[in-house]
Amino acid sequence: MNPQAYQADLGQSKAKNEHKQPSLSSFAKILLLDFAAGTVAGGAGVLAGYPLDTIRVLQQASHTKLTAYGAFWKIVKHQGPAAFFRGVESPLGSVALLNALVFSCYGQFTSFQKKILNSPRLDLWNIFLAGTLAGSIQAIVTCPFEGIKIRMQQSLDEGGRQYKNTLECAKDVYHIAGLRGVFRGFLSTLLRDSYSFGVYFAFYEGLKRKYGHLAPTAVVSFFAGGIGGAVGWLICYPLDLVKTRLQSDDLVKPQYRGTIHCTVAAYREGGIRIFGRGLGATLARSFLVDGVIFLVYDLILERLVSPDQRR
Repeated sequence: MNPQAYQADLGQSKAKNEHKQPSLSSFAKILLLDFAAGTVAGGAGVLAGYPLDTIRVLQQASHTKLTAYGAFWKIVKHQGPAAFFRGVESPLGSVALLNALVFSCYGQFTSFQKKILNSPRLDLWNIFLAGTLAGSIQAIVTCPFEGIKIRMQQSLDEGGRQYKNTLECAKDVYHIAGLRGVFRGFLSTLLRDSYSFGVYFAFYEGLKRKYGHLAPTAVVSFFAGGIGGAVGWLICYPLDLVKTRLQSDDLVKPQYRGTIHCTVAAYREGGIRIFGRGLGATLARSFLVDGVIFLVYDLILERLVSPDQRR
């Protein structure tokens, strides 16, 4: 073969391989954009839904019947409007790592399945599986941060331990109960976040596929994310109540021995209805928060990532 022709063929082959496989710098850029978009989107979602989250926690931790309306006026009367954001530093502090984990893991799991199945498009069962795995991993980060957040929100109650800030609360938990106290409620957190994130991503992706052509990206992303988040919370809410009670339990003389004991005790206290306490505020919050998260996330990637680089 002519040496010049051989060099030309070699160059064309190399160019094709480079086109098929993204460079390391391109891969790092996508991860960085995932991290940045997830951080901004998560922060916007936290701020949008935090007041409703505070109401939810007070309802779940209360051992008397407390309506969302009652919890709202209790906070306004005793603490003032700013108290709705007490403890917001904890989820805002974790939101970068949390959203980076969720979206990056979800993206990696979907990409891995596409390679294994040799398919550019996954069915919703595979989307559910990727979301479940991503949710399971992020539970490691969620558990300690949500535990601190819940204790800060619980301090709004007159009988709760009072803390000046999130750092003081975290130090107190570690000083009293060590790492076991920091990760109290991990099993219920893992069970809650695994399949609920699978449902979350499956509903989001399914709704976008079916209705994406009917409205602008921003509108579809908001409603698909909001509905996916609300359905995800609906099916895992009983576990969330158990987790909240475990993480708001007394550190010195805990009332509950674990997830199963807490579940049984809650049922004996209020029957099956107790597992729906605070559900209304939670569904409203999740629709707003998850709608905002996917709206911001998709808009950022739409402007910063070229179409051929998107998942």
